[in-house]
Order: sequence, then structure tokens, then C-alpha cells
Amino acid sequence: MNDLLTRVLTGAIFVIIITAAVFFNEISFGVVFSAIAVLTLVEFEKIIKDKYNIRIAYIPYVICGGCLVFGSFAHYCFNSDIFLYASILAFLILCITEIYRPNNDAESITAYHRITPALFGIAYICLPFALFMTIPYMTNNEVYQPELVFFPLLMIWVNDSFAYLCGVSFGKHKLFPRVSPKKTWEGLIGGGVLTISAAAAIAPLFPNLTIVYAIVVATIVTVFGTFGDLFESMLKRSMKIKDTGAILPGHGGLLDRFDSLLFVAPVLFIYLKCIN
Repeated sequence: MNDLLTRVLTGAIFVIIITAAVFFNEISFGVVFSAIAVLTLVEFEKIIKDKYNIRIAYIPYVICGGCLVFGSFAHYCFNSDIFLYASILAFLILCITEIYRPNNDAESITAYHRITPALFGIAYICLPFALFMTIPYMTNNEVYQPELVFFPLLMIWVNDSFAYLCGVSFGKHKLFPRVSPKKTWEGLIGGGVLTISAAAAIAPLFPNLTIVYAIVVATIVTVFGTFGDLFESMLKRSMKIKDTGAILPGHGGLLDRFDSLLFVAPVLFIYLKCIN
């Protein structure tokens, strides 16, 4: 009961913070989600260090990822690309730093072993967050519209809940047992149908959203959110860890909470680019 209470309270506080950040103003949105991206990147670096004793060049790594995410937001909010330029310089410094770092021959750790997870972390975590930061501005007038980012987040939360309930109630056929033994086809299909239905029902509450957009977002969340979850599960199983961190009591790490978004955001970005 205590574990369930902790999980519920953490989830409620998490949702309140995210919702407030999105709707308060665009600055709070940019700051909070940039911080989340950086903390997720740091969380990934800690896993690599603890599991494989690989120490990434920390400062340029964090600056590169953080500036990439905040820079994509600042491009629209402040009409400034200075942070994007800083991310490019930090990336070059990250690579140049490895030239001067000696290899650990005793443990067979070379520059390749350090730079590969660093670049993967930036591409896997920060690039999707950077694309997500541009989504509220992806209209013809490029004015901040919080509904455009809140609705996908809401659908991810709804889909996670419905997929879990359908899986627990009706799940018999495993979706991908090698990667995630608990996920079932019944959970995926039932969660998807209910999420799309919920999207169509909720859409009228947001004046700037159409039902077509809501259904497309729900479909993207159902399909690519599931792939994002499976991909992160595969990574955790390969590294033999249960959670990516403990920053969210009862929920694990930030990567555990945003794994679906990392696959949803790029697809949603492409969709909005195509229709706008």
C-alpha cells in the first residue's frame, strides 16, 4: 500500500508540474523541459559510468545536449540561435577532448567506447526533446500554443493507463516477450482503441485542436509510443537494470517516464511539418 501511495503521489505531482510548466507561459515550458532533457542525459551518463566504467567528457557532453534542446526553443521564443551555435561548438569540443584523453588499456576502454555512448545519448535523448520544443510553434503564425504539446503528453499518459488496464484484465498473448514480458497484444490494441476514443472526446475541450489532429496524435502515441517503450526496455535488459534512475519515487528515472515521448516527438514533428 505504501508503494502504491508513493507511486500515485509522485505521479500526481509530476503531472501537476508538467501541466503548469506548459500552460503558465512559454518561458516556463522551455526552462522545465530543457532541465528535464539535461537531467535525463545525465541519468544516461551515470548508467554508462556505473555499468561499464566509461567516463564521458561530462561538461561538453551536457552543454552540447542542453544547448541543443534549449536552442531549438530559443530559436522561436527569442529569435536567437546562439544556443544552437553553442551546441555545435560543444559537440566539436566533445570530440576534440577525446584526442587528448588516454585510453584505459587495462580495461580496453578507448576513445571509441567513450564517444559512442555520448553521441548516442545526445541523438536518442536530446534530439527528440529539441524537436518537441518546436512543436508549440508549428503553426502558420509561429505563436506559442501550449495545447500542441500538452495534448500529446496527455495522450501518452492516457495510453499508458489504458494499455496497462487492458493488459491486466484481458492480456493473454505476449506482444514482445524477449524485450518486455508483461506487454500483451490485448493491452496494445485495447489501449490504442480507448486512447483514440478518448482523444476524439477530449479534443473539443481544446479550441485550437481539431478532432482529426487529436486522432492522429493518439494513433502516433499508440504506435510509436509503444516502440519507444519497447526500445527503452531493450536497453535496460541489455544493461541488466530495472530502472534508469530513482529521481521519481515509485516510477524510476526520467528516461523511464519519457521513453515514449522520445519516439512520439520526432514523428509528430514530421506530421506537423507536412500539414503546415
